[in-house]
Amino acid sequence: MFLKKDTNFEVIIGEQSSINGDIETQGSICINGKVNGNIQTKGFIIISETAAVEGNITAKSADIYGKCTGNINTEGAVTIYATAHIVGDVDCESINTIAGSTFEGKLVVNPGEHFKENEKKKTTSSDLSGKSAKKRLTSDGKNNKEDDNKKDEK
Repeated sequence: MFLKKDTNFEVIIGEQSSINGDIETQGSICINGKVNGNIQTKGFIIISETAAVEGNITAKSADIYGKCTGNINTEGAVTIYATAHIVGDVDCESINTIAGSTFEGKLVVNPGEHFKENEKKKTTSSDLSGKSAKKRLTSDGKNNKEDDNKKDEK
């Protein structure tokens, strides 16, 4: 079984267990067996190497080691390990994939509003005609340029 630090699982499906029907919980879930149904949790989910899920998964974040057939939707990260096989769409805040994993579907990575705010504040630099310049987006939406090499102006 794969356990994350600081994760207390409310639901653990054993390797020899099979569930037919939807699972809905507030806590984290570890699936080691088979689930034929949708899984919805406000916590973390682990699909182990021995697990097979046929249904959609909605969770805070997910680590996938086993087989999933269905869509995966998380508020946070999805990590797809080398033993994983996913057939379905993934919609998440960030994704990590390990070489050897297989994924057949559409991927949407949406880092959320905090990312968009950081991008607006970000300062970029570029080389303009041999002069180093910085572009900054101000609160009024206009670009301001500051030349680092003011020697040519003297």
